[in-house]
Amino acid sequence: MTELALTSPQLKRLFDTIELQPTPQSAAVTRAFDYWTAQRKDRVAPGADDVDPMEVPRFAAYFFIYDLTENGSRKAFRLRYVGDALMPVTGEHSPGDLLAEAGETAFSDRARELFSLALDRGEPVGGVFHVRFSGAGELSVEMMAAPVLDDLGEKRRVFGAAAFRHPEHGWEDQPSSVG
Repeated sequence: MTELALTSPQLKRLFDTIELQPTPQSAAVTRAFDYWTAQRKDRVAPGADDVDPMEVPRFAAYFFIYDLTENGSRKAFRLRYVGDALMPVTGEHSPGDLLAEAGETAFSDRARELFSLALDRGEPVGGVFHVRFSGAGELSVEMMAAPVLDDLGEKRRVFGAAAFRHPEHGWEDQPSSVG
């Protein structure tokens, strides 16, 4: 269900669509959503030990995991895992680095908002947005973020995936298209 009409003006400026109970378009985001749902079982969200991108090797390159951390009064997210296909937009960074330090500001700003919304609502959230990437021109980005319970059972971790689409092509989320 598209929820853009119900969101804040800030989110309306950042996203083309936002969906609670997302209906993914790309294979990678669909697989991430299905994996999260299966790992959740009968709980509100899967636990930290239940989510391992390497369990889905064909799409792990499009998956990410970030931990919520406080950065003053603003939510911040620390990298735990990011797949190789996302490196052009996240930049080269290591586990523990802040999302805000990611390569493309337009991507990291939108990711932070989607991550926050997923944790606040306690359910998966999907979004589509357009951004210009250096060397790639304008791309559509489909992203899904879903809460994961930390070791104390609190929703302080985000799992999800992102896929990219050039205006004249389909979603580039098959391993053969990474390169």
